[in-house]
Amino acid sequence: MSTFSRKKFILFILLGIIAIPVIGYAYQFIKKLFFNKTITGEIKSASYKIGHLLWKTPFKKITKIHQTKIVIIGSGISGLSAGRALMDKGETDFVILELENAAGGNSRYGENQAGRYPFGAHYLPIPSPDMKELISFLKEVNVIESFTETGLPIYNEQYLCAAPEDRLYINGHWQSGLVPDFGLPDEDKIQIQKFHALTDALKYAKGKDGLYAFTFPLNASSQDTSFIELDAITMKEYLIKNKFTSEYLIWYVDYCCKDDYGTSVEETSAWAGLHYFCARRGTAANAEEHDVLTWPEGNGWLMNQLKVKNTSHIYTGQLVYQVDKIEDEYQVVSLNVATGEAEQWSCSKIIFACPQFVTAHIKTNIPELKNRNYKPFTYSSWMVGNLLVKNELIEKGGVALSWDNVIYKSASLGYVNSNAQHLHRHQPYLNLTYYYVFDDKNVSRKKLLQMNHSELTAIMMNDLMHVYGDLDKQLVRYDPFIWGHAMTKPLKGFIWSNDKAHAAQPIHNNIYFAHTDLSGISVFEEGFYQGIHAVNELFRDIK
Repeated sequence: MSTFSRKKFILFILLGIIAIPVIGYAYQFIKKLFFNKTITGEIKSASYKIGHLLWKTPFKKITKIHQTKIVIIGSGISGLSAGRALMDKGETDFVILELENAAGGNSRYGENQAGRYPFGAHYLPIPSPDMKELISFLKEVNVIESFTETGLPIYNEQYLCAAPEDRLYINGHWQSGLVPDFGLPDEDKIQIQKFHALTDALKYAKGKDGLYAFTFPLNASSQDTSFIELDAITMKEYLIKNKFTSEYLIWYVDYCCKDDYGTSVEETSAWAGLHYFCARRGTAANAEEHDVLTWPEGNGWLMNQLKVKNTSHIYTGQLVYQVDKIEDEYQVVSLNVATGEAEQWSCSKIIFACPQFVTAHIKTNIPELKNRNYKPFTYSSWMVGNLLVKNELIEKGGVALSWDNVIYKSASLGYVNSNAQHLHRHQPYLNLTYYYVFDDKNVSRKKLLQMNHSELTAIMMNDLMHVYGDLDKQLVRYDPFIWGHAMTKPLKGFIWSNDKAHAAQPIHNNIYFAHTDLSGISVFEEGFYQGIHAVNELFRDIK
């Protein structure tokens, strides 16, 4: 197999910055120069082709009619949490309808000879003491084993992220932690220290209403104007306004915004940007405030625990395309993807636990549902690609392979070692899960969905070959998962907008909404609480 010369390496770097529309051709040329094998793999994605059938109606004549009390549309974390909340209240007469062939939304996962790996969300920070419902759930599934006499949770060590937790490749060296430090000028280090001092103070700041400025769920945050008005500017504007000009700090904040929201520092609402740093106040007897919980399959493990109580209620392969009100009854009509038949689910209550871009295309005779304003909801597009590699990669100097591995100024968010939690560390193969968010200004969603395996592989290879010169030798296969609508964007003015607040309001005291779209931040905590909130509203209206 060929090796890199200085000339070839320079050529490789130049090719790496070619615009993405032609990156597939660049990759083919690179492969001829350096690779003696074809990189195999399979592109996976959400079932967007089936979802696009929403645009083509009418469907076939209804062949089956089901009767149930409550229909939940969508089986992501919000839908599964809603189902669990119904069961906890003793309600069992409900169904969960899911378009995909498996429940879980972006918490789904894959598996190969090296083990499980996530298709999306991959960790949960330890929750704050006031997140009692989430703490109760974690105790129920033995993530929390017990509590001390003073009430501090004791976490199952198996699920706390194993060391080394994270590292950053910067100035030719792997440093510990993701905050830039190695080789930085003193002035930049001072600015970073000041920024962390500011966010540490804001973490415990409260408004005049006595509520934390930033917390989970979002609707429990302070409504004090001095905090809410931060939603009117971007995080980049906030940094500059407060004299945070260090390129290293701005890069780090940009990375954090993209990591949780899929939006850059120039796009993200300053309120949302600060929420990332200030909303979590986790406490534990055997963990630090910043520690996270993770599993080889990422949040797929948590999803499976939520799914346990709901298993018999979930109907997969059901594309809901029409919701009508007929006298005092609601009729939910779905296409059974496997049989091609249309089925009707007659009910008295509905919980929409699907994204707003899906709800927008469902046909309905209900004016309040049909005329909702869906335009403010915009979405980021992601590639979450799994690299199956031989456990023989040659590392650069510095900290050893960690759970989370990030490259300074990379276009990607780096990669997670999905085998980091395995008790047996010396496996012959590893799953490295690669995260890349697309800028729709350069690559449209339509273009992304048209890209072939070589083009998607080229994006990853052009990035990771900077830190793994022997990646082509050790890579067994690459399986990219494409999320065309990965998560809603918390753009400035969106989090506390009237449009978003109105979209969360129930209709007829019979139709409810539960999804992270409605908070503006797509994280597990929000999905979990959205489901609980919808069920609480449903039971309140019954009374």
